[in-house]
Parts: sequence; C-alpha cells; structure tokens
Amino acid sequence: MKFFSVFALFLTLCYIGSADSCGPNSHWNDCGSSCEPSCKDPEPTYCNADCVPQCVCESGYVQDDNKNCILLSECQRE
Repeated sequence: MKFFSVFALFLTLCYIGSADSCGPNSHWNDCGSSCEPSCKDPEPTYCNADCVPQCVCESGYVQDDNKNCILLSECQRE
C-alpha cells in the first residue's frame, strides 16, 4: 500500500510539473491531439483520436521543430 501511495504522489507531481512548464503561447491540455499543427504540417488532415496529455499551442500558433509555439509566419525564417 505504501508503494501505491508513493507512486500516486510521484504521478501527481509529474502532472503538476508538466502543466506548469508549458512555454510561451501554449497551455496544458489533458487530452491534446496526437497531431498538433506544426511548421511542417500547419493543418493536419489525418489524425487519430488518441488523447495525449501535453502542452498545446494557443490558437493561431504552430509548433516549430523544437516544439516551441510560434506564429505560422515565423516558420519561413527557420
């Protein structure tokens, strides 16, 4: 039982740390898309329905190669 409690605490701390560590122009989503818009694919057309807990870009932003959320117009400068 003690192991379960320690494990649950560890998962909670990991979750909180992840939610607080989103970069600029992004926010935490418990059920994000497995295919976020990116510089390489700004409008993904095929995507499965998997929930991926992760930081996602704000509306109007896409992920660059380093998973930073930038404006699509900034992608050409990379």
